[in-house]
Amino acid sequence: CHPPRVSGCRPGDGVEYGDCFRDEIPLNGAGPSNGYTRMCDDKTWIPTHTNREAYDDIKLRARLMRKQPTPAEKILWRRLRDKQVYGYKFRRQHPIDRFIVDFYCRESGLVIEVDGSVHDSSEAREYDDARQEFLEHRGLTVLRFSNAQVLNDVNSVLHTVSTFLTDSKDVN
Repeated sequence: CHPPRVSGCRPGDGVEYGDCFRDEIPLNGAGPSNGYTRMCDDKTWIPTHTNREAYDDIKLRARLMRKQPTPAEKILWRRLRDKQVYGYKFRRQHPIDRFIVDFYCRESGLVIEVDGSVHDSSEAREYDDARQEFLEHRGLTVLRFSNAQVLNDVNSVLHTVSTFLTDSKDVN
């Protein structure tokens, strides 16, 4: 994919990969303060706030994580995939900037995180809080569920997700 470049902007000018592309589309349809990507003819998403080498690494890690889901992620994915929730398309282990989120719905700007016991430490909570603030600053909404919630009551989790989706649809 070779999108048109803004004149005077070349790779190596100290700008991050993708900063020079025109016709950018916001990740969640929001304004310019949010992260942007651009859709190419071959349906490849190009990041604009992550350098190319980092994006390639993150994309590879996301692909590997999709091949090894946790039991809770597997259960929730079975219920979210194929537009089963009000016709919304979800992606799993989706890169957003330098992070990989468990589930992402671009249309609604919803991120779903399924947290296991590794998230119980104070360091992990601090990291998760900073990561969530980063995502919310870009106009995304983050819903967090524990592995136990998904494994023991996936219908309640789906009800929460469905409520968010219908409420956000009413606002728009």
